[in-house]
Amino acid sequence: MPILGLKPSSEPTKPAHFDIEKVIRPNILALHPYRCARDDYQEGILLDANENALGHSLEPSCQIPPELRDTLNARLNRYPDPSHDEIKTRIATLRGLPSEKHVFLGVGSDEVIDLIMRVCVTSRTGKDLDYPSDIWHVHGLCSGEGGERGRFSLPVDSVGLFSYPTQVRWIVVVDEAYIDFAGQEASAVSLINDYANLCVMQTLSKSFGLAAIRLGIALAQPPLIRVLSNAKAPYNISAPTAHLALAALEPAAIQGMRDKIRTLLASRDKLKASLESLADLGVGKSIGGNDANFLVIPILDPTTGAPDNSRSARVYKTLAEEKGGDESWVVVRYRGGEPGCEGCLRMTVGSEEENAMLLKRLARVLAS
Repeated sequence: MPILGLKPSSEPTKPAHFDIEKVIRPNILALHPYRCARDDYQEGILLDANENALGHSLEPSCQIPPELRDTLNARLNRYPDPSHDEIKTRIATLRGLPSEKHVFLGVGSDEVIDLIMRVCVTSRTGKDLDYPSDIWHVHGLCSGEGGERGRFSLPVDSVGLFSYPTQVRWIVVVDEAYIDFAGQEASAVSLINDYANLCVMQTLSKSFGLAAIRLGIALAQPPLIRVLSNAKAPYNISAPTAHLALAALEPAAIQGMRDKIRTLLASRDKLKASLESLADLGVGKSIGGNDANFLVIPILDPTTGAPDNSRSARVYKTLAEEKGGDESWVVVRYRGGEPGCEGCLRMTVGSEEENAMLLKRLARVLAS
């Protein structure tokens, strides 16, 4: 069954054994995407979408934070662009892909994950979605907690990351939320041209510092992108999000992002060295590849030297709830319940002042 909205291609599929039409649920392949007049025309007198032609109802007297007042100029009474091709084109250029047809935009990476499961996973009961048997959400390449880059729960060979037995029809989803901290050479995006069963997720939340706008990205070959686009909710990306994303992808903003990454990487290395100096208090060496803007640190039993979930949880709670003098509360994340992360706290690299307060508080809590 052909994918609606996708022109037939005479180019061979890579890898040859993969057939996306056998992976996507039949009812999704038959799904007609939501279309509106705005898909075809976006200029002129717009009387197609039953919008409020008189504008929004927010008055100057309304309690709107000053930093958000300029948002009211973004024609909020109009539905946003259904496709956001300009944003997609800039992302494709940034990541070295041929065109916007390789890019899907979601409300955070969460929507991308949800959509992939919805279009691929068939319920074992026929009712509710069961645990996905054909989808592997791989936290790898640069973001694994407790793992090392290149170590995956997948049948990989020594030649290529995505070399499978011919009978395998998986879609592999690689989460690259932190890829800009690891370097573009670590990205799986370069494999997209050769692997139709590969989807790479990225985001503007981390390196771009735009977590609040909730823009997730899927990068893949056009057939999968078309399927996701057919299945997504109408107008899923808001106008304010689109405006900010477009600005963030301008050359000056991209350079600013890279400058901040260099600062954060230097701060991360300094924080890592400072945490290692607390070894006598039971701070273990960071685990994982350390290719992101955080560190995963085991808190150890002072007697045995083994990772200690109970002590780690107490440290987490004390840092967040107790303080004294000129100190501040410090909120990190307890990860002791995750595989390979026994006794661990995850610590985001903050500003110089925030990192200093973290070290001060941590030393005091561990010594008490």
